[in-house]
Amino acid sequence: MAWFKKTKDLRADKKVKIPEGLWVKCESCKEIIYKKEIDRNLQVCPKCNYHFRISARERLKLLVDEGSFTEFDNNLLSGDPLNFKDTMSYKDRMKENQKKFWTG
Repeated sequence: MAWFKKTKDLRADKKVKIPEGLWVKCESCKEIIYKKEIDRNLQVCPKCNYHFRISARERLKLLVDEGSFTEFDNNLLSGDPLNFKDTMSYKDRMKENQKKFWTG
């Protein structure tokens, strides 16, 4: 009665290590696509033409010529002229968001 005994699944022991960020899942068609293919296609899904979100800096790289863009007021910060009241103060929330922005 050997067919009633549990046998060890050999496939479960072998784990394939795939580097993080190598593949991307499209939010529209749910296809899994190689990240470099999306980069070559300017952040557009080659299967369904879904446009992935890009940052302002990435968009500027796509739109302007190399060395032709000059950034002004890059240290400009938001203020709280209306003195917002909330569970977390507006100034604390802005500091937290700035930390997220600058650290990635």
